[in-house]
Amino acid sequence: MLARVLSWIAPAITPDTVATINYVLRLLGHFLGFAALAFFWFRAVFPKLTPASAALVALFATACTAALDEWHQGSIATRTGKIGDVLLDTSGAMCALALCIWFYRRAGRTKTANMAAAESATAAEK
Repeated sequence: MLARVLSWIAPAITPDTVATINYVLRLLGHFLGFAALAFFWFRAVFPKLTPASAALVALFATACTAALDEWHQGSIATRTGKIGDVLLDTSGAMCALALCIWFYRRAGRTKTANMAAAESATAAEK
């Protein structure tokens, strides 16, 4: 299907280029899919834990899911499970969780700055 779409977009595309694009898209799919999973795990446990603890729980849960996915693929005759895929999936999770922590800290600084500005304005009015 990808080959048909790509040959429609670029008729002179070679099979090697199609294979390379397919490979990159599959890697990107793994990376982004497990990044999304880690984000959802973070959001699920965040209300009960500190941000750092929530990120660790989310990372552990996502890494376990990636390992179980590859183990399952290894048990199917037409598929192979690869440790490299587990590492790729976990790196996607780590990037998503780093962004979660960054946004959380940024929002905390903004909230603190806004509160300080409001207190200064209130003090100046008195």
